[in-house]
Amino acid sequence: MGGTEIELKLLLDDAALRRVRRLPWLRRLTLDEPTVRSLRSTYFDTPDGELRRRGISLRVRTVGRRHMQGVKSAAVPGMLSRREWEWPIERPEPELAGLPADLARHFRGITERRLEPLFRTEIRRTTLRVRGDDWRADLALDVGELVAAGNGARRPLRELEIELVDGPPARVYELALRLADSVPLRVGAASKSDRGYALVGKEAPEPRKWRAPALDQRASAADALRALAGACVEQFLANADCLLATGDPEAVHQMRVALRRLRSAISVFRGYVAPEGTAAVAAEVKWLLGELGPARDTDVFLAEVLAPVVEGMPGQGALERLTREFGALKERRYDAARLAVESQRCTKLALAIGAWIEDGWRVDDQLAALPAGDFAAQVLERRDRKMRKAGPHLAELGVEERHRLRIRIKKLRYAGEFFASLFPEGRARRFLAGLAVLQDRLGALNDLAVASHMLEITDDTDPQRAWEAGIVAGWHASRAPRLLAEAGKAWKAFADLPRFWR
Repeated sequence: MGGTEIELKLLLDDAALRRVRRLPWLRRLTLDEPTVRSLRSTYFDTPDGELRRRGISLRVRTVGRRHMQGVKSAAVPGMLSRREWEWPIERPEPELAGLPADLARHFRGITERRLEPLFRTEIRRTTLRVRGDDWRADLALDVGELVAAGNGARRPLRELEIELVDGPPARVYELALRLADSVPLRVGAASKSDRGYALVGKEAPEPRKWRAPALDQRASAADALRALAGACVEQFLANADCLLATGDPEAVHQMRVALRRLRSAISVFRGYVAPEGTAAVAAEVKWLLGELGPARDTDVFLAEVLAPVVEGMPGQGALERLTREFGALKERRYDAARLAVESQRCTKLALAIGAWIEDGWRVDDQLAALPAGDFAAQVLERRDRKMRKAGPHLAELGVEERHRLRIRIKKLRYAGEFFASLFPEGRARRFLAGLAVLQDRLGALNDLAVASHMLEITDDTDPQRAWEAGIVAGWHASRAPRLLAEAGKAWKAFADLPRFWR
């Protein structure tokens, strides 16, 4: 009745779907003739979306005259795993009587009378059974649409799902990478239910902030690595979907946060991970950060550097011209960021990270034997000690030295947020809050350097531009002593906080 579903969802168009079935190498892996079925699945929830808030979806699928009730939990860290329960029922409406204990708790206080249909999927599914030397999987090619139960609004569905039947999970990513070499596709972070809720207006795509996984006290360091890297991938993919669906600039920022956290996780476990595969992933992460960075830098310049000057010196035509110019630059850079996220190179990066999480990071079994709490304490102590060397001399540091200190603070904060769930909550929360304030104060100082850099990318031979740059740089330079004093106070407050891992 219940189990963990291991599947990967890929998005592609009609032409790519047709090409998949004709791929010679895939046909050689196929066990028998494809099966084709028409599926109609209706999704239910309370009017106020109580099931959604509890992290589960409820659907009734009809195939011919048979009805199957299915429940899925929210995805666990990573791209593949979800808890799934499915069983036959008599009618095309939900039946909540007799649920097993591990499922009944999700429905506490929910009755059939409170449930209503929200949307349905109507798809034609072609299933291919494929196998390799040590694995078997089902490939489901879905063509159909989402339909809102209320107003009948429709949205097309074109998906390829790879569900692992038997074998190592890494094989799913390897198969997807071969497909990505053959046809254009993209990894889908949103499930059918996610897109259904968006269709009926219950939930719109929005930027996803970091969600730290709750690590089990019995977890090994290897368990922690998989969970943390998986959470980074989830954040990255969710924001890629949001960017392509809405164009929200915050999605670019959160994608960069996810990739930087992944890079930090790799750094935390350096020495325990295979250098070859890890280096390849790190190189591609660096590439994508380079593609997204200019768009975000322009955002920061407009909002944090230029806007305060415009507000403080209203009526300056030169500043208005500068705002228009950088506004146009922002649009061009966001267009470039979208192209990078839509590219097959980005798709292959996401799949390569998934394969790395499942299998590619290994050197030996040391991490499997090392308790995550012990490992975390070692990492945090080392990063804290390294960061503290420069902090007391903050006022004496130059721009580059302050920037390096800020990077060390960010690395300690990331590591602290990674492992906070393994330690007393209150102490960890206070420490990380103090660290965040310190990072923000140094970030404000870093904005002065960003201002200079951004102004240098335009025509510095234009006398008018030199005057505009002087206004902006001078306005921010006048703030430097106050910002430095605030950073010093933040350091003193932080230095007195107990280290929560000790």
